[in-house]
Amino acid sequence: MCRGGDRERLRTRAGVYARMCKAHPQTRFYIFPTLAPADWCVAAGTYGVSDYGFVVDKYVRDFRSMLEPSIEYTWAGEGLLAEEVVSWYYRTDHHWNMKGAYQAYVQIWRLLQTRNAEISAVREVQEWFELPNIIFYGSYARRAGYFDSIHDTIVDGYFNLPELTIHVHGADKRVRNEKEQYKAGHPRAAKFANHYGGYFGDDYGLVEYMCEVGSGCLLVVGDSYDNCIEPLLASHFRHTYFVDLRHYVADVGDHFEIDDFIEQNQITDVLFTGNQRRVLGLSSPGEID
Repeated sequence: MCRGGDRERLRTRAGVYARMCKAHPQTRFYIFPTLAPADWCVAAGTYGVSDYGFVVDKYVRDFRSMLEPSIEYTWAGEGLLAEEVVSWYYRTDHHWNMKGAYQAYVQIWRLLQTRNAEISAVREVQEWFELPNIIFYGSYARRAGYFDSIHDTIVDGYFNLPELTIHVHGADKRVRNEKEQYKAGHPRAAKFANHYGGYFGDDYGLVEYMCEVGSGCLLVVGDSYDNCIEPLLASHFRHTYFVDLRHYVADVGDHFEIDDFIEQNQITDVLFTGNQRRVLGLSSPGEID
């Protein structure tokens, strides 16, 4: 059973998505929540305890039955063994490592393809590489009192992507990430620096990608989970907008009105992704109605 009023919250959020579909019948909608690594560890038996206190995949499974059939839906790792999905995440951080993020991207691509038959072919990884001399103590290490007995490395992949033009809204001269500095041997220097944010990009309220060879316009309402796969997703669309509701007002200077955004930017596809509690309407910020 769902805890407290969670089932009603799930139904309320499903109703929000249904209203959007009705208001924008020419737009395709997709939902792709992400479970916390702790939930996958419980499902895999890593902790050796019952799932008491953990949602695991119960809510993402229940949510499917509440959605309009016209909304395409899956969650990161659905259909895979929990032990495999655990390996998608850093050991000391709540984000996907790049190899895991790539698997999530392929899942999202398949989700988009179910409604968008014209989407270009999935981007294949040409080669994986590890950034030298990077010792990454992630968010869990920082929250655990700067625990340094376990660390991660930063791995990325080479992909044959079309040229992308990027605009980060907010302060002038913002750059999306510090990849060039990292590759040149100039990473963030602090021992517990957030190398995920440094290398793949920090969180901003609105990031735009333009691609000359793409078609259609994609709106992604998400969080930091999608930072590392933004270029992969954006390579399939003429124009892609990544919105993070946690920072939108500060960076853009106005509240996010999704109906106006869809109409004004001729959005053809909308993807809701990120932490399952936000996507499923169980925690704020999640004001998309």
